Amino acid sequence: MNVRLIVAVAMVLAIGAALVAGRRYLGGLQADRVELGACRNLAAGRAPVLPQRCGPQLVAAVERGLAAAACDQALDAEARTAGAGGYQIGRACSAAVKRLDAQRQAASGSLVDAEKEVGRLRGRQEIDTAEAVARAVAIERKKANANAAIDAAPRSADGRAVCDLECVRALAGFGAAPG
Repeated sequence: MNVRLIVAVAMVLAIGAALVAGRRYLGGLQADRVELGACRNLAAGRAPVLPQRCGPQLVAAVERGLAAAACDQALDAEARTAGAGGYQIGRACSAAVKRLDAQRQAASGSLVDAEKEVGRLRGRQEIDTAEAVARAVAIERKKANANAAIDAAPRSADGRAVCDLECVRALAGFGAAPG
């Protein structure tokens, strides 16, 4: 009977040890589950503090994601305020994004300069066109006056115009054609 008692006590002790070990194991699983949940929240961008046990790759990936989100936000702010986000871009974005933003701003400045130049040239074109029309009208008037002076000039026996002083003055534009 002593053997049965020893076996029963041993069984109770074994069951107790199993319960204690199981509780520790379940407690560890619970802690692992909490850490896993924290790491999932971190990966989803919902965790404000970086847990220490999520692994360097996950932490680095999350940090890159947060930096990209900050850069996107700075770019959106600049687009909304037309250039006021430049400081934020310089602070939040990578060198490649900064370089592209600088190129975009330079191109934008060049575009503004080109638009101003086109406007200036169009304005000058209107002035030049008006001046050319005025010159053409003046040339036509001189040509008409010269033709009128030649038509009004006396003719010789062979039909050629004979220009006197008045006719020459009219051809030169210094007087009216005789008429």
